[in-house]
Amino acid sequence: MKNNYKKGILNAEYHTNCKMYDVTFVPIEYFSAKYLRGTKDAFKKIVKASQIYANADGSEYPLKIYNVNLGYMVKKFRLNNYPIISANFKNIDKVLSNHKSNLFNNKYNIFIGGDHSITYHILKNIYDEYNKFEVVQLDAHSDYINEFNTYPHGSVMRECAKLNNVDKINHIGLRGNLNCGPAIADSLKQGNIVIDRNNLHLMNYQPDIKNKNIYLTIDTDFFDCTEFDSTNCLEPDGVLFKDGCCLLENIIKNNKIIGVDIVEFNTKIGNIKKTASYLVNLIIFILKILEEYE
Repeated sequence: MKNNYKKGILNAEYHTNCKMYDVTFVPIEYFSAKYLRGTKDAFKKIVKASQIYANADGSEYPLKIYNVNLGYMVKKFRLNNYPIISANFKNIDKVLSNHKSNLFNNKYNIFIGGDHSITYHILKNIYDEYNKFEVVQLDAHSDYINEFNTYPHGSVMRECAKLNNVDKINHIGLRGNLNCGPAIADSLKQGNIVIDRNNLHLMNYQPDIKNKNIYLTIDTDFFDCTEFDSTNCLEPDGVLFKDGCCLLENIIKNNKIIGVDIVEFNTKIGNIKKTASYLVNLIIFILKILEEYE
């Protein structure tokens, strides 16, 4: 295993035995098309950005991340970094299936890296034996076109919806001119839910999703490009970080989270350091609310 740092996100060490930890960060070096190559290095950039928030003495626990309004952000969770999983579009299913015994039925996995097509492969190969669950997709785009072989990251939610244990897709935050009307219509016909950017604001970031098993997939372009601009398909008028945190709190406190992924951070585009910093802070907030509402 080749890592830029001896320790991973927030100084947590790398272990394949995940059961003794509350949260395991799972780095995936993967992209499905050449123009998405920068998503392969997302985890490494996030590790680097996280060092400023890690304990200065190099220790793992207890974390001393203190927010002036929220207090200590992580009080009890033990964190783990899984060794880097590296794959390509042809072998991704085989590679992930080899890690299932380590990653299935963990308390919380947060998968980091890759373009959005990775979500389908995670659900197909890691969570395939899980009982029925819904996918909550935070994204500017529905990703529901029917071109998975040629345009996988734009078709990923259609493929996820075909999996036997996926009950429903909740597309949240859709906006902009890069969407596909027939694809969204197809998704609605299948009983999926679409909450566009404007309606999400009118709902005060409180979607009516409660008492469900939820897999949460977060596309970086869900957020406003003034804050998160290192992503392939930028759209104006995205969700600001503070509002995204409000939304995540409402989803997590009302449901059981079975897994999380953060995708489409393209390290070849935009202000990489800035986007990485926002993503680290997003991860820290997710840790806080997972711990608070478990």
